[in-house]
Amino acid sequence: MKWKKLTNIPNTVTNRYGHSLSVWNETQTIHWIIVFGGFSSVTDTRLIKIITSGRDLVVQPVLENNEYRQERARQRLAQGHPPSTEDILDKKPQKSDPLDYSQVLLLII
Repeated sequence: MKWKKLTNIPNTVTNRYGHSLSVWNETQTIHWIIVFGGFSSVTDTRLIKIITSGRDLVVQPVLENNEYRQERARQRLAQGHPPSTEDILDKKPQKSDPLDYSQVLLLII
């Protein structure tokens, strides 16, 4: 595959200098770019999901770290996997939420 310029990338990603960049392949068609740090007004971590389809690249909306974690938690739940400890600890309780003692016990153990 030839190099392709990514378009529609927000300034929170493109206007950084001295930042770090990491790339990993989740599958043969799903790739992630992580951008963090740097000299700019925004140094928070941003994640870019790129899906390859033939010779095309589909760039998903850029996610903040919390948005990425929420997406992964939804995927795990949709696949029937229990939420991770981080998912449980990060969730802000709502008045309507019943107390799930099995999750509390998982945290204690």
